[in-house]
Amino acid sequence: MRFIKITRQETVHKYLEEFNDCFPHLKEKVDLFEFSKKLSEKAECYIVLFQKKAIGLTFFYANDRDSGCGYITLIGVKKDQRSNGTGKQLLNFSIDKMIEKGIKKAKLEVDKDN
Repeated sequence: MRFIKITRQETVHKYLEEFNDCFPHLKEKVDLFEFSKKLSEKAECYIVLFQKKAIGLTFFYANDRDSGCGYITLIGVKKDQRSNGTGKQLLNFSIDKMIEKGIKKAKLEVDKDN
């Protein structure tokens, strides 16, 4: 498994579309184009590759040094890759990256419908 940082809005948007089934209510709540712009500018965005195929992603904010709090806004794993520890690895990866950036606590944003 390899974690790849993505920074371009077009790439973030592509993966939001590709992982749409992981976030079924997202399109109802936000404009994906604007959301991908915000994520690419302000969040840490990573995909996880397994055998050259994107199987998971994580988007998190680790930029509020005043409060020391980070926010994991999205974690998604392809259906055929669930129950094998990928989600846990994405969560741990996100937390480790936040710690590297000086974040002291993390909050997980959740969809009340999920």
